[in-house]
Amino acid sequence: MTMPITTMTSPEAWFTDYDDDSKENTFNTNVSLDVKTFKWLTFRVKGGLVYRNKERAMWFGKLTSNGSQTNGKAGIAGLTTYSYNTEALMMFNHSFTKKHNLNGTLGVVYNNKQVKQTSVTGEDFFTEDLRADGISQAARQYPYQLTKTGEQLFSVLARGVYNYANRYVATATFRADGSSKFDKKNRFSYFPSFALAWRINQEEWMKEFDKVSNLKLRLGWGQVGNQAISPYQTLASYNSNSSAKPDGSLEPGIVPSRIPNADLKWETSEQYNIGVDLGLFNQRLTFTADAYIKKTKDLLQQIALPYASGYNSMWVNNGKIENKGLEFAIEGTPVATKS
Repeated sequence: MTMPITTMTSPEAWFTDYDDDSKENTFNTNVSLDVKTFKWLTFRVKGGLVYRNKERAMWFGKLTSNGSQTNGKAGIAGLTTYSYNTEALMMFNHSFTKKHNLNGTLGVVYNNKQVKQTSVTGEDFFTEDLRADGISQAARQYPYQLTKTGEQLFSVLARGVYNYANRYVATATFRADGSSKFDKKNRFSYFPSFALAWRINQEEWMKEFDKVSNLKLRLGWGQVGNQAISPYQTLASYNSNSSAKPDGSLEPGIVPSRIPNADLKWETSEQYNIGVDLGLFNQRLTFTADAYIKKTKDLLQQIALPYASGYNSMWVNNGKIENKGLEFAIEGTPVATKS
């Protein structure tokens, strides 16, 4: 509901002839259940629900500029959102002898969000006693507006970490994400990543360097996805449009408002990085250095269209970005006292 506020005829009108009332109810809950079948194996099921309902009522009486031009104006808008998420995970952590350890997670995640928006506007009231509550008595009523949107995201994920003697660590992850925002042919995309770490200070030949409390070398590569667009951008859409008839009444209709693009797909970022962590004097002085290259392709962009096309813009996958950088961090604790 869009009802612009123009200059009031008097300051008093803000208090006596103008209303803007909102009422909102929200419900939020989460549940989780863990089942440990073995010492090293745990199953987890999680779920969450968020429900929100909001109603806003506006009234412009005859003492206001908006109301004086229309013999009173009222609008009522509603917003209802309903979202829930579920997770089913299998987590394991198992040691083989004293030097080998394997831990990880396998699971599926599902998110669903539904949004409903409504609005109605009325003008020309024979009485102001009911204010916005009397909107059904308006002599001129604009078409009822109803908008519903929904989006779903389904993910399959896997993560494994192998640790040998607390010196060598290898990590592998994989995600398969499916978004309802894209056409079926581009709905799913896949994002792997790998990382290696070497704790050099755990080597036997490093024991003589007793001032070095931590020395780790890190290497990594991975991909992540982005689906930050509104729902239904791959489909054509229409907006309501009313035209005046000779008798002054309104004739409802629709006009095209969006060009569909069924070829839209996930934006993908790929990153390489190498880093080193150094800790001295029992971690009282630490130093971290990282170098990275990040490449993003199939950028999701909303491009402007020529006015002659009849449309303002459309979403496309367009362009690439590459970022390179070095990052350094130093932290120190010169003096430490017992509390």
